Amino acid sequence: MNIAVTINDTYFYPLYIMLNTLFSKHEKTQIYVYLIHSRVSERNKKRLERLCKRHGGKFTEVFVSEEEFSDAPSFSYFTKEMYYRILVAKLLPETVERVLYLDPDLIVTDNLEEFYHMPMEGCFFGGIRDRLQDNVGNPYWEELGFTRKNNYINSGVLLCNLTLLRKEQKVQDVFDMLKERGESLKFPDQDIINVLYEGKIAVAEERYNLNPNILRWWEYLGYNFAPFFIKRPAIIHYMGAEKPWRSSYAGGLYHYYWNAERKYACHKKVDMFFRFFKIPFLMIKAGIRFFL
Repeated sequence: MNIAVTINDTYFYPLYIMLNTLFSKHEKTQIYVYLIHSRVSERNKKRLERLCKRHGGKFTEVFVSEEEFSDAPSFSYFTKEMYYRILVAKLLPETVERVLYLDPDLIVTDNLEEFYHMPMEGCFFGGIRDRLQDNVGNPYWEELGFTRKNNYINSGVLLCNLTLLRKEQKVQDVFDMLKERGESLKFPDQDIINVLYEGKIAVAEERYNLNPNILRWWEYLGYNFAPFFIKRPAIIHYMGAEKPWRSSYAGGLYHYYWNAERKYACHKKVDMFFRFFKIPFLMIKAGIRFFL
């Protein structure tokens, strides 16, 4: 299984947690991790390499010059590294035919083999609808040029058909859209993927990219109190500006992340201990939000 990640040093900690959860659910699977980056320290690269080796995986560094997207917009928690997933077919070796891109702000809670091997005939990407953004009547779609004939997918979990991308993807289209629409894009890389490749994206089950802050009431009850009554999520993706490894986090399904940290954290042990006491309060707060 080929996995692509794109970070800078700021996101090393959550990436370390995420990769540990990935390996824990694929003990019998050979995993190749490709770190696509412009600014990750040697120390952190070595730590990632040791992590992969410890689990029988292979680590490969893919360096990208910061000049590649020097004019592309980046703001808030969006960084220039987000654009690397769009051109992943150009950045990875020709021998790699398929790769699963994963954001660092998620944890893997079930095996991903079925999703990884899903049929992708004629599709550049495989993804999961963005439940928050993919809603009828969203005025942004008309402005964006998204036809609504297809689901708007979240780019944080993205299965990439590199063979087809190398044959048919026009890189200039990406740069042209950035030049024409750059600062007006709310979710830059995600908007580009959905608009340029609409109709060429295979959609998978939502359990492969679950947003813990947009749950239906029965999902909230199931995931929190009776997980054996509901199909478990395979990936919990902590989308948005608030992140569960920070003490300020007040979002949903926090206890899943806390448990992953408990097992795999490489630092923040004291902070993590005190955050344990937030779990019941966050569950109550989330419950009030869902049922009122």
